[in-house]
Amino acid sequence: MRYLDRSLKTQILLIALLTLAYFILAGIFILSLDKITLAPLLSLKGLLLIFYSLLTLGIGSITAIYASTLALWTGARFLDGQGSLPETRAAVIWTFVWSIPIGIFLLLIYLTIRQPDQGPVALLIRTCSYLGVLATFIFQAFVLLTSLAEVQRLGVLRAIASVIFGIAFLSTIVWAFIWILKFGI
Repeated sequence: MRYLDRSLKTQILLIALLTLAYFILAGIFILSLDKITLAPLLSLKGLLLIFYSLLTLGIGSITAIYASTLALWTGARFLDGQGSLPETRAAVIWTFVWSIPIGIFLLLIYLTIRQPDQGPVALLIRTCSYLGVLATFIFQAFVLLTSLAEVQRLGVLRAIASVIFGIAFLSTIVWAFIWILKFGI
């Protein structure tokens, strides 16, 4: 974590690369659904679809990163954390980078389920992919806690507590927003 550049320019570049990786994984999944040729994607409507997909994934990535950053920074501040918002955002981005292997493992699981006639090889790949998803989730949680503890200058237990407070803070805001939309003020 200490080697991750905390500048906004580098963080925006990492968000763009994350968006591109998510787009590639989603594109592979969509193209594997049916026997499709790539010719419709090279038309104007196809290029607009690609552009809108990239835009949607980018906005979703930015929203997830900034909401997570605000929640974790608020939780850490509640426990006297000393990190800034850009440092916390760098820790969140670094954690999100480890979601790419999860997407690859899930894509492998899907492709092996789609081709059940492969026998024990497909079962082995699927089992290894399930274990890979689990291991990557555990590693992602470890990276989040250690990088948050480093950035906020907290111990690991206080980092865990700050994540819990951050999740509670974000959940409260989301539920309040839903309540306002449903019932009014």
